[in-house]
Amino acid sequence: SKTTLSLTVLQRSHWALAVSAVVLYNTAESLVWRMDEHHIDKAIVASIHGILTNVHDSNVELAFQTKPYLERLIPFFTLNPTYPGWEEELRCCAEVLELRGIRLYPQYHGYRLTDPESVELIGAVTPLGW
Repeated sequence: SKTTLSLTVLQRSHWALAVSAVVLYNTAESLVWRMDEHHIDKAIVASIHGILTNVHDSNVELAFQTKPYLERLIPFFTLNPTYPGWEEELRCCAEVLELRGIRLYPQYHGYRLTDPESVELIGAVTPLGW
């Protein structure tokens, strides 16, 4: 029988491992194939590009890549509360791109979860029910 697995793409101490995994399984199709190999039914996925580049571009790419596999892949988008326009990015990801969760990277984007901007973002996401 298949199981549900939640994946965290990166942790600071696993940078090299995460990068090599991205190179080997860098498409939604190849990730689903790998999940089948290991009897994994569903996985939460996020884009590594949102850590290092523009979050909007990475969120659009994630939505495009995962759309054919939404029964297997649960896309979590990246938001940065210090990014001007994060409110519009939240609306776009939730309503237009139909992504289903949020991933924050405070250690890479240079903020704390207790900062006023973070608290405001969390307040805006909470009513979405994720």
